[in-house]
Amino acid sequence: MAKLSLPLVVSALISQAVLSARPAFVSNSATGLPSFDFLTAASVCILALLFLFYGLRRQVEEAARLLMAGTTLLGTLSGLILWKTWVDSSRAFAGPFYLLATPLGFLGIYSSFRSYYGTLSQRKRSILIIGSLTFLGSLIGTIFSLTFVILLLLALSMVDFFLVESDLLRKSVGEGEYGVMTATTSLPLEKYTVGFGDFAAYSILAASSVRINVFTGIATLVLILIGSLATFRMARARTKAPGLPLPIWLGLLPTVLGLLG
Repeated sequence: MAKLSLPLVVSALISQAVLSARPAFVSNSATGLPSFDFLTAASVCILALLFLFYGLRRQVEEAARLLMAGTTLLGTLSGLILWKTWVDSSRAFAGPFYLLATPLGFLGIYSSFRSYYGTLSQRKRSILIIGSLTFLGSLIGTIFSLTFVILLLLALSMVDFFLVESDLLRKSVGEGEYGVMTATTSLPLEKYTVGFGDFAAYSILAASSVRINVFTGIATLVLILIGSLATFRMARARTKAPGLPLPIWLGLLPTVLGLLG
């Protein structure tokens, strides 16, 4: 479980570092909704999903590789934003950031192209995507309100449950193409595979949980792992199981109780 637990611990530590350096960064939006146009955001998300679904039906492997390349770019940008936020708020020496930001940004772009064209080994690609998702999840879990994060994770878990139980993607793209898609967008973990989207959701939850307190973060990490183990056992018995519902629903309990308390 080290491949699963390590990114979550890193997400929690990143969020804690940013919040410790600048408590006011999220203090005014801990429970309230962030001030942006939700209708526009929802519309953009729906359009993106429709384009993605259309791409999966036409060119499954190319769409999956494009998604992974985009994830690398977003992860690189998220890491730089978090680093800059920490530097500004902690009044740390900014020299290393300004010295390394451009090379790291270029490295992220270069790696995303290599990931898209398939010139990275499976191990390097997995490390790259997991790292990117860790930074992306840390950013989302740190800057958005807990209310928004909870609603987002609940929505993602329900969508995941529907897609897996209805077998919609497999029926839409076909058995062979579905295997290609899952191989591109998942990580082998012992006898099971974990989708990169699951890693992103887990990272968001781990990062947001420490905003209550450290003990809430620890409890959340433990419950995510318990939910993941239960999901693995379910997958062994049923050959398939949605990766988000149990880990997310269990992992949200400490945060929800903390807010209610």
